[in-house]
This record gives sequence, structure tokens and C-alpha cells, in this order.
Amino acid sequence: STEVEHTYLKAIKLKPNYWANYYDLGRFYYRNGEYEKAEKQFRYVTGLSSSHFKAFRNLGVIYLLMERYDDALQMLERSIAIQPNYGAYSNLGTLHFVKQEYEPAARMFEKALEQNDRYYLLWGNLASCYDMIPDEKYKASPTFQRAIRLAKERLSVNPNDATVLKALASYYANLNDERNAETYIEKAISLAPDDLELLFRAAEVYGMLEKSEKVFAHLNTIMKKGFSRKVIEQSPVFRKYQSDIRYQQIIRKENE
Repeated sequence: STEVEHTYLKAIKLKPNYWANYYDLGRFYYRNGEYEKAEKQFRYVTGLSSSHFKAFRNLGVIYLLMERYDDALQMLERSIAIQPNYGAYSNLGTLHFVKQEYEPAARMFEKALEQNDRYYLLWGNLASCYDMIPDEKYKASPTFQRAIRLAKERLSVNPNDATVLKALASYYANLNDERNAETYIEKAISLAPDDLELLFRAAEVYGMLEKSEKVFAHLNTIMKKGFSRKVIEQSPVFRKYQSDIRYQQIIRKENE
């Protein structure tokens, strides 16, 4: 909302050397998907406060989203050099995972867990890395189990948390537990039917369960609504469909 933006800009005018106002405005832009504007604000913060590890980490996240991977790497490493923090390690893990560098990705998620071992998502991401490394594949299943336990603790606080539900569905799908995977993903979709990222995860879950009709239905929906083709193509789950004419048609539709 422009009202919120004006409030932040007014605060900056009153205190131009106070980093927190730029930081808050940067987060506001980031949440609204205005990454260039957010980048500018976090840059101000790092200029005013060169030891602000969160501002460097947030720049790293923004560059990751903008696919400026070298810049992302640099900023996340700067953040860790100032103060080791699980967010920067986790984002470095994601960066390596996206580039299909699964071993360095696993090492980063392990580092993140040294800082915070209660966060289900870190365990789930680490398990996904193990799953892609032939020599470490044996660690994937117990790590997914641990992610499930922690996610269920989170769910007991709020049973209608679609984010936790979709994560659980994904972990169960990785373990080939079709019943639980479907139960959790369907509940998540019923709570947030218009969430494109959730529908993308649903397509991945059905991909792991070998239910191609549902995979193509969800991919078709999100592509029509402008979901990123690049994100779909980066997912290891859909690689097996690359030669499938239905997959090719969905992926190409955006260009027509």
C-alpha cells in the first residue's frame, strides 16, 4: 500500500542517517516483490552500517531471486563473515541447490542446522540434498523423518498453516507415503487455493507419486497465471517429464 510506503519515506526524511527506516522500507518492497527497490534500500543500510549482517543477507536473498547468483554468493558470504547466521547458510544452501551443486548445498544446510536445529524446513532441505547425492542417499529418509516430526510440532500450534502442510506433503511424498502426502497437500490447497507457489509444490508432490495427470493439471494452472517457467524447469522432480509432449506444451504456452 502506498500509505505504508509514504510512512517509511517520511521516517527516512526525518532521520536520513538512521539505518532501521531503510531496512523496514526494504523489507516492505521485498514482500511486495519489488526487488530492485528493495535492493536499493538494503544497499543504503550496508552503507550506513557496514556490520549489518541481516542487510547483507537480505541482499543475498534478493540477488538469489533475481538470479544474480555471483552477487548473491558474495552478499551471503559477507553476512556470514560479520556473524554466522542460519538464514545466510540456508540461502547459500538454496543457491547451490538451484545450481544443482548438491554436495555444497548439503554442507550449507548442515551449517544452518548448527545454528538452529529446531526448524523443520532446514531438515527438509538437507534431506532433499542427501537424496540427490549417491553416497549420502542413505541419510535422506531419517532426515525427512526428523523434518516431519518438527513440522508436526509446528502444526499442533496452528493446524491450518498451509506452508507447514505443503512441506509435510512433500516430505511424505519423498518417503513414498502416498496416503499422507495426498492428505496434507489436499488440505493445504483447500486452505489456499489461489497460492501459485503452493500449486507448484502440489505438482511436485504428485510428480514424486507418479500421478502425471495431476502434475500437468497443476502446472497448466500456474503457467496460465504467470508462474515462473524457470522455477518449474529448475525442479529436479519434473526432469523425467521433459520428453513428454504434454509437459512441453504447458511449458511452451507462455510464449504464445
